[in-house]
Amino acid sequence: MNVNKSKSLISGLSFLALLVALLIRNDVLSSVMVLTCLLSALFILYRNLASLSNVSEDNPKLKTVRFVTVFNVVVVAGVVVFAFLIEKGVIYLSEAQGKYFFSAFLAVLVIVFGNIAPKLPFNRYTGLRLPWTVRDEQTWIVAHRILGYISLPIGVLCFAGATFQMDFDLWIKVWFLAPLFIWIGIPAAYSGLFYYRKYTGKL
Repeated sequence: MNVNKSKSLISGLSFLALLVALLIRNDVLSSVMVLTCLLSALFILYRNLASLSNVSEDNPKLKTVRFVTVFNVVVVAGVVVFAFLIEKGVIYLSEAQGKYFFSAFLAVLVIVFGNIAPKLPFNRYTGLRLPWTVRDEQTWIVAHRILGYISLPIGVLCFAGATFQMDFDLWIKVWFLAPLFIWIGIPAAYSGLFYYRKYTGKL
């Protein structure tokens, strides 16, 4: 499949998933169709990673890109299924259980991706894709190295946050959303500054 056709199919399936979520009111049918569209788009991406990411088939780093793609598929599918089961009352979590679940989920996500990030080759489809990281390979490397450095301590901090007693809504902001923004924000800000200094010579 050529690159343009792959891009069109991925974009079309993603747009279809959005339309289904907005227009179909049957929760079961909507969830199944959205999940099918997203998994189909990710499957097309996986099968055409070499051409889409400009990473050659004989490049050993292509295995890393494929692993991250599979990891993304598992996370997306898991989140959709879990949200559906929670909504339908099949799974019930107490406040304490919810804290441990969200803490563990974020900690695993941060640590796994942080371990992989420095190994990711420069590409436009998987990784910390910001306007400056996808324009310059050196900036890409800087951003993903920082992700690698900070992921373990942030992951441990996320899991430790489950032990703090506070209102659940406040806890989500302090121990789930805040670490997530810090994890992304630090490499984003530093790599943005690096890119600015590299191309302007200022600061």
